[in-house]
Amino acid sequence: MEIPSENISLKSLQPQEKKISKGLSESLETKKYRLKKATKEFESFFMLHMLKAMRKTIPQSEMFNGGLGQDMYTSMFDEELSRKVAGSSPNSLSEILYKSLEKHLEATAPDVIPGTKKGTEVPTSIAETRRMETNKFNQAVSSPKVTKPVEKEEPKPALPVERVTQPKPKITSDPILKEFGLTIDKASRKYDVDSRLIYSVIVAESGGKPDAVSPKGAKGLMQLIDSTAVEMGVADSLNPHENIVGGTKYLRQLLDRYDGNLKLTLAAYNAGPGTVSKYNGVPPYSETRQYIENVLGRLHSAKKP
Repeated sequence: MEIPSENISLKSLQPQEKKISKGLSESLETKKYRLKKATKEFESFFMLHMLKAMRKTIPQSEMFNGGLGQDMYTSMFDEELSRKVAGSSPNSLSEILYKSLEKHLEATAPDVIPGTKKGTEVPTSIAETRRMETNKFNQAVSSPKVTKPVEKEEPKPALPVERVTQPKPKITSDPILKEFGLTIDKASRKYDVDSRLIYSVIVAESGGKPDAVSPKGAKGLMQLIDSTAVEMGVADSLNPHENIVGGTKYLRQLLDRYDGNLKLTLAAYNAGPGTVSKYNGVPPYSETRQYIENVLGRLHSAKKP
C-alpha cells in the first residue's frame, strides 16, 4: 500500500532525538528536553555508584553466595533501579539540577527558531509546506501592486543660498578667565552665584594666583583659611578648581545669611561674619571698606566668563 506524500509528517520522519543529533531542531523546548534527559542520566549514574558503595559495606553471606551470575544480575538490578529512581521525586537531584539550569537556558535562548524571522510560520509537514506556498501565490495574484503614475513636478525657483556661519568660540586675553573661566562658570551654575562676582573676588583676594598664601594663612585664589576650607569640603586649598568651588559655596552661604546684601556679604568674606555681627553692619576698617569698593567696582565692569 502506498502512502500519499501529503500525509507524511516531517516530525514523523525525524524523531526528536534524531533531529537533535542532526541539529535540525534547536528550539527552547528541544533544549529543555535535552537538559532534562541529561540531568536524569546524571542522577541515575550517581545513584548507581551510591548503590555499589552501599553494597560493599554489607558483609556477604556464604549461604547466598551465587558467584559471578549473582554479581551480574545484582549489577543489572542496580542499573535498572537507578533509572527508575532518577527523576521520580519533585525534590530529586535531577529535578533540582534541571530547575536551576532551566532559568539560565530560558535567559540565553533566542526568541525565535534559528534561521527564521520573528513571527515566521514554520511548516511541520509536506502538505503544510505546499499549503503555505499556495497561499503566498494566491495572495500575490489577488493583490497586484498598483503603481501610481509619476507626476512631474514643476521646477521650483532656486532659493538664494545663505552662508551659515558657525559661532566663534570666545577668546579672552584675561589670564584668569582663560585658565579658570570654565571652573568659575561651573561653580556659578552650581551655587547660583553671579560669575562676575566670583571673578571680582578672585582678583581682589589673590590677583588670580592659585598658590597665593597670606600672612594669616589664607590660601588659594579666593584666600580660604583652613577652617573655612574644611567647612566647605575643600581637601586641598591650593588646588585652584577645588578652591574656587569652595569659595563660591561660602559666598552663597553669606548671600543667604544677609538676604543678598552684597556689602554685608563682602564685609563678612573679608573680615568674618563675627565682625559684621559685632558692629551690626560693615565694620569701620579701612581695609574692609576698600575691599568692598574694589570688588563692587570691578563687578560692574567685569564681563561674564
